[in-house]
Amino acid sequence: MVTSAQTKWIIITLAVSLAAVALNCKGNMPMPGIQPIHEWKLDGEVAAMEWSRDGSVIAAGLVSGEIVLVDPETWKVSARFTAAKVQVTGVCFSPDGKMLACRFASDTVSLFNVKTQILARQIQLPEESWSNSIEFSADGKLFCIGSNDGDVSLYSTETWAVVARFREADARLIAPDSTPIISTTAFHPNSRKVAVGIKSGALLLSANGLVEEKGFPTTECAVYTMAFTRDGKLLATAGPNVQIWNIAGQGEPLSIPREFPGSVCHLDFSDDGKFLLIPYDTGTGRQSIVAVYSLEHGKTVVHFPCRTNILAGACFIPNTHRIATAAKDGTILEWSVNLEEPK
Repeated sequence: MVTSAQTKWIIITLAVSLAAVALNCKGNMPMPGIQPIHEWKLDGEVAAMEWSRDGSVIAAGLVSGEIVLVDPETWKVSARFTAAKVQVTGVCFSPDGKMLACRFASDTVSLFNVKTQILARQIQLPEESWSNSIEFSADGKLFCIGSNDGDVSLYSTETWAVVARFREADARLIAPDSTPIISTTAFHPNSRKVAVGIKSGALLLSANGLVEEKGFPTTECAVYTMAFTRDGKLLATAGPNVQIWNIAGQGEPLSIPREFPGSVCHLDFSDDGKFLLIPYDTGTGRQSIVAVYSLEHGKTVVHFPCRTNILAGACFIPNTHRIATAAKDGTILEWSVNLEEPK
């Protein structure tokens, strides 16, 4: 027969056990209803990931210098080739998906034919320089390289000649930093402007001559990732915190409070402009968190841990509200989330 004292002890033990399970689930499992619907494990450490604009192919750049192309329809590797003898640090597709640009832990940027994987073009940067950012304009006519030495260069994709150059040290809209560096770049959707992240904020430059048009100053830290809404009206920037700027308007930006540990490693707006993807890379033993902020409701509506502490990439899958994440351990996941109702 169970005494009242024994019953009390059983209840306490059960409560402690359930609390431990709940804590473990909170720290190690996605929120209820948020589970990856596809999972692919690549052989090798992933340093960068990009989904082509038409959604037909995923490119993963590896620490080994290899590029892996994955077909998201079958989730099978469609190609794998060596792009360099050093680590791939970034990849981006041309708007038509026919060209893949790659940057490395070196002074070169290479462009490959996606169908044949043949090297189509190699751009040599000045000695002891490397690229922190590469991107095609939406119309495919321009290619931008932002480098660690504070240089932004625009290339014509027809001739591959430099058509404009900007030096961060010459910035006037924001006081120049003592150590010039271009941390990130982002083309405006109309292809006529390019945003540049520097140590003291962000600049909006005209693609015609790279002339300064507007400044977005921050005293917190360098802006190291940015994203435009598809209509080009809003620009999201991330340093220690995330800010959303009205490109045409004046005044203070919308500041999104830091909700999770780690640093914001990527930003991406959904195609309809309603949501902003904010992944937090912990870089420690704690799992990274992927959060989705609703611009309509003014708060995070979804967040979930993504099984890894080092993210190599995260984005909305084109034309959907599904999310793709890539981890350094080689795991690429596709997540289906419900963003319609605020949580």
